[in-house]
Amino acid sequence: PGLVMAGDWEEPSFRGRRAGRMDFTLPPDKLAGYQREHSREMVAKLKDLGVNFLMIHCYKGAGMATEEQGMEDARRLAALAHQAGMRVGTYIGGTMLYERLFLEEPLAPQWQAFGPDGSPIFYNDTQRFRYAAVRNHPGFIAYLQDPTRYAVQILGSDLIHFDNFGLGAASYDAFSKAQFRAFLQSRGKPEADPPSKTKDATDPLVRDWREYKCQTLTDHYAAMSRFIRSLNPQCAVECNPGGVGGAGR
Repeated sequence: PGLVMAGDWEEPSFRGRRAGRMDFTLPPDKLAGYQREHSREMVAKLKDLGVNFLMIHCYKGAGMATEEQGMEDARRLAALAHQAGMRVGTYIGGTMLYERLFLEEPLAPQWQAFGPDGSPIFYNDTQRFRYAAVRNHPGFIAYLQDPTRYAVQILGSDLIHFDNFGLGAASYDAFSKAQFRAFLQSRGKPEADPPSKTKDATDPLVRDWREYKCQTLTDHYAAMSRFIRSLNPQCAVECNPGGVGGAGR
């Protein structure tokens, strides 16, 4: 009894880009291993090991056209896992692989998160091809409904995992500044821009900024959870929210 999980949540276009391939394809020497990961034999081996829950990839952030093949591979893997009596969770990423996404989605640059100095917020210094997205931007929320719908209705996901969504909860773009001013006003406080320095937790504006960041995550998860439950009330939802510390979080 209980939950025994195995994970396979990095889709192929991301793996290719992380390996330095600008065409977002897997290196030839990685193809056999990738195919084995998605095979009936792998599912059977995991089943023999006692695995009863498989967390797999669905959407990383490069755009649905770029990730189309990986999403189809995930659909087949989910079917094999379900046939074996496993539950299946799917991964929805919270960053934007902008080199492809900005080509596919002309509105996507409007969702980009920025730090206090106006510089982009990256996932990290080694993966600077991934921009953070403004978490509660209505355009971004609406866009994520497409891969999420695929995960719930096409893959038949039993659970949706939202990853790295704390990154971008606090952005210094014009939309986020307006949202923060409205947040302050709704609490009877004077309007202000977000503080550029956020270390001093005794500063009332810093505390307000942290509360705002928590609220943006809450609002985002609430919107996506309602959407998922409208498609399948039995689908579970969980997340990796991150903290509310430095720039972008």
